[in-house]
Amino acid sequence: MNCKPGDLAIVIHDKHDIGGLGKLVEVLYTAPAETFQLPNGNWNVGAGSNVGKVWVIRLLGSPLKPPGCNFTTDYGTAHDYTLRPLKGDPVEEKRDEEITA
Repeated sequence: MNCKPGDLAIVIHDKHDIGGLGKLVEVLYTAPAETFQLPNGNWNVGAGSNVGKVWVIRLLGSPLKPPGCNFTTDYGTAHDYTLRPLKGDPVEEKRDEEITA
C-alpha cells in the first residue's frame, strides 16, 4: 500500500486516461465496496471487493470531467497503485549558534 488517509499524492498512472496524470490529490479515506456518495454529493460506483485498495480523493487545482458525465468534480476515487505519496525528509532547524559559527 502506497498511501494512507491525509497524504498528499501525485497521480502516476491515469487508468482511464481522463487527464489526471500528474495531478496532485489529497487522500481522504478508503472507498466502500458498494455504491456511495462522494463528499460533494455525487454518486460513485463502489470499489468492489477484489480490486485492491481504492481511495476517495480530493483533487487539488483544477477539477476533472469524468468520462460520460456533463459536470466537473473535485472528488473521485483512485486505486492505490496509481498514486505516489509526496513525502519529504523532515527539515531540521538550525540553532542560531550553528548558523553564525
